[in-house]
Amino acid sequence: MTELKIQRKQLREESNPEPFEVAELEKVLQGLKCGKAAGYDNISPEFMKHLGPRALTWLTHFYTRIIHTNSIPKKWRTAKVIAVPKPGRKDRSTGEQVLALTTYIENGFESKLKTGTVFLDLTAAYETIWHKGLLLKITKALPAWATATIKTLLTNRRFRVHLGQNKSAWRTQTNGLPQGSVLAPTLFNLYTNDLPHTKSRKFIYAKDICLATQAPDFESLEQVFTEDLEKLDQYCKTWRLKPSQEKTVSSIFHLQNAKAAKELNILLSGLKLKHAPNPTYLGVTLDRTLSFKEHLKGTAAKVKSRNNLLCKLAGSKWGTAAPTLHTLALALAYSAAEYCAPVWSRSPHTHHVDTQLNTTMRIITGTIRSTPLPWLPVLSNITPPHIRRVALTQRMLQKIRDSPHLPIHADIFKPPTARLPSRRPI
Repeated sequence: MTELKIQRKQLREESNPEPFEVAELEKVLQGLKCGKAAGYDNISPEFMKHLGPRALTWLTHFYTRIIHTNSIPKKWRTAKVIAVPKPGRKDRSTGEQVLALTTYIENGFESKLKTGTVFLDLTAAYETIWHKGLLLKITKALPAWATATIKTLLTNRRFRVHLGQNKSAWRTQTNGLPQGSVLAPTLFNLYTNDLPHTKSRKFIYAKDICLATQAPDFESLEQVFTEDLEKLDQYCKTWRLKPSQEKTVSSIFHLQNAKAAKELNILLSGLKLKHAPNPTYLGVTLDRTLSFKEHLKGTAAKVKSRNNLLCKLAGSKWGTAAPTLHTLALALAYSAAEYCAPVWSRSPHTHHVDTQLNTTMRIITGTIRSTPLPWLPVLSNITPPHIRRVALTQRMLQKIRDSPHLPIHADIFKPPTARLPSRRPI
C-alpha cells in the first residue's frame, strides 16, 4: 500500500505542478544579463529586472498558467535572428573546464605519458537538434508536465533573419533550439547526456567536446581514438548531429622534442582528421608543452588594442575622469588579461601580458614612462597583476576543493609523483 500511495503522489505532482513563487522569479531575474537585444516583443532584460511587486506577482500567476494550460503567447513563437560577423570565439567563464584538461595533460607529463586529444566540432549544434529525439530524452529526466511545457515552447516556432536593412521571409523552425534562450544550453546538455562510453576521457562544455587519452606511444593513442570516434560517429548519425570534418582536429601533448612534428593518423567518417599544433579550446590557445606562449602573445595583443581605446578616452586636452578610467581599465583591459588566469599563471611568458598591463596603469594614472614600475599599482589603486593571478588561482582551487565529486578534484589534489622539476603545475 505504501508504494501505491507514493506512485499516486508522484502522478499528482506530475499532472499538477506547484505554482511558481515570487522569490523564484526574483532569483531568475537577478541572473539576467543586461545589454541584450530585445525580440519582437521589445521587452529588454533591463525592463524585467526593474519590475515592481505587483508586476512580479502577476508574472508568477502568468507563468503558472502556462505550465497548467500548455499554451504560450503567439509572440513568443517568433524569433528575430540578427546576422553578425563572428571573427573569433567569444571569451566565456570556462576556466575550470580548461584547467581540467590542462591538469590532465600535466599529470601525463609527470607519468611519462603522451596525451592525445580530439576537439570535436558539431556543425550548427544547437540548430540541428532533433525535436522528437529531444522530447524522448526529456521524458526520462523530467516529469510529464515539464516535457509538455517544453514541447509547447518548441512547436510552431517561426523566425526570420535580419542582415543590415534586409529581412528574410518567415520560416518555420522544425528542428533546433531557440537562439538566445536561457534553456538552450540545458536542453542541449540533456540531448547529449547519453553520449556513448569511450575509452578516452571526455571534457564537455556545452557543444565544445574534447576527447583525451594517454599512452606511452603514439600508436596506442591512434588505436583508442579510432574505436571511440567510430562510436561517436554512429551516435551522431542516429541522433542527427553533424561533426564538422573541417573544424574537428587532433593534437598531441608531450615533451619529446625529437618528435615535435608527429601527427596522429585518426579517421572520422573515413577521412583523416587535421592536425592542429596550437589548438584553441574555449578561448585558450594550447601548445605541445603547455608553455602558453602563443596564448599569452595573443592576449597581450588584445590588451594592447584595448589600451589604445583607453588612450583615446584619456586624452590630453580633454579626458575621462580618473575613476571612470579606472573602471574602464578593469572592465576592458584586465578582464581580457585575466581570462583563464589560473590555467597559465605559472607560465614563463606572462611578461607579455604584464607589459601591457603596466601600460594600462600608466594611462589611467597619467604617469610618464620613467615612473618606477613598483609605483604603478600604488598610484592606480590596482593590485599588481601577479598577485591578482594568485588570488584568482586560490579562488578556483577553493571552488574545486569544495567539489570532491568532480574528476578535476582528484587530478589536482591527488596528482602523480612529481618527477620534472621544470614543470610548475597548479
